[in-house]
Amino acid sequence: MTKLSIRNILKLGKKSKDASKTSSPTSSVASLSSGSTTSMPRTPPHGPVQETRGIFRTLEPVWYYHASLTSSQQELSKDGWIPFDEGSQHQLESAYYDAKPSCILPQTPLGPCTVFMVERRKIRHTHASMNKRRPTTMLAPPSQRVKERFASMPSLNAAQWTDHEKELPPLGTVLDLNKTVRRAVAPVWWYEQDSFDGTKGMCRFDYKNQARLEALSDDRSRLVLSDEAFRQPFTVVLDTTKSRDQREEMRGFIYLDPFVPEDDYLEKPMNPECFEDQAFSPFLSRRFSI
Repeated sequence: MTKLSIRNILKLGKKSKDASKTSSPTSSVASLSSGSTTSMPRTPPHGPVQETRGIFRTLEPVWYYHASLTSSQQELSKDGWIPFDEGSQHQLESAYYDAKPSCILPQTPLGPCTVFMVERRKIRHTHASMNKRRPTTMLAPPSQRVKERFASMPSLNAAQWTDHEKELPPLGTVLDLNKTVRRAVAPVWWYEQDSFDGTKGMCRFDYKNQARLEALSDDRSRLVLSDEAFRQPFTVVLDTTKSRDQREEMRGFIYLDPFVPEDDYLEKPMNPECFEDQAFSPFLSRRFSI
């Protein structure tokens, strides 16, 4: 039995250290493989980027009809008045701007109707005065040749001129401004929406969000809304320091999360008629004065 001297103990420790330094090929491969898997740099996951759009508030003329004319749209009633659809809004405002006595609307929630901008008795009085033949003063009686020449000109024929100026009969329901129809300047909220050719434009929020944004814009700077034009809810961040008297101003931003379709979303193609209704909906009317 060998004696365990200090020298022998040191030699044994040295041998054990040398043995630990040398390793087998399999262990070295295992160590490399394990080290390579643990030392790979991990890339942080990048989620989908939110889409940002501007929000604008304008003061626009809005046309209403009295809620007593219909009973199917009472939820849209505001103090007894319901706004016309977008197409009728443009026709009424155009007729009002051109000072036309009446405006015929072929398609409205009330059906075909005629809106009189002025009193009907004034219109009849105006047409009656226009139909009266004005006296003419001539130095000499016209010859037969001159009479035949003027009679052959349709634009100078008095009978055809008066027939053209006759009042057209009203179509459908008859409405009167300041009685069953009213015009008011109201705030309208828009969101930024680019058209298909890349030009900038704006689209209106739906009627429910119009009321929400106007009522809550002074007290709350962050809202979560859902709109008919978007597939999922979105976040609205508003600037509460803005004034309400500006005709057009920017009020904040929309933050839209990317739309993630469901499993059966691609299996159900959209009906072309439904797509046309959505693409040309009255709520998506564009305004190019950002």
